[in-house]
Amino acid sequence: MIMDQKRKPHRFPQSTLLEAALVSNVTFNAWRKRNGLFPWTNADRKWNTYSGAEITTARTVVVLTSAGMAASRAVSAAMALLPMYRAAWETGSPLMESDPVLALSFDQEGQGWSDFDASSPVGEVIRREQYPVSIILRPARIVLEVLIGIEKVMGLPVKDLLQAVNPKPHESFGKRGG
Repeated sequence: MIMDQKRKPHRFPQSTLLEAALVSNVTFNAWRKRNGLFPWTNADRKWNTYSGAEITTARTVVVLTSAGMAASRAVSAAMALLPMYRAAWETGSPLMESDPVLALSFDQEGQGWSDFDASSPVGEVIRREQYPVSIILRPARIVLEVLIGIEKVMGLPVKDLLQAVNPKPHESFGKRGG
């Protein structure tokens, strides 16, 4: 289990973040220095250690930049999702149960996320948006990618990590096909 009795999040070293988020050290440090992703600090004695929510945020930046978004905008958009990721990792918020679909649209004033439920087909999401949709993002999928990455890097069982992210198992969990 990655949580203790007081529900404090486990901290992971930067090497785990790099491998789980699938980002190089040089790129990650550039995002921190140039774009304000997790500003440098050692005041809280957690320097170069990251929570699961922060690893998920870094993975979101990777996904957004891979889709062609500029790093500065990707960092800004991912940091806007950090509170949702924190809720999922630190309080056990059932993020994967609701499985939101986020459409990132650009308007004259910048960018904004629009929230849709998982049953919304991508075409419907695009038609409902007022401004052109740039990227469709499923935060629950990114959380799962990070969980699997942490399992590969640290050998922590995904089952335990999933329970920390979503204590209530999905109703299909454990059912056999057929």
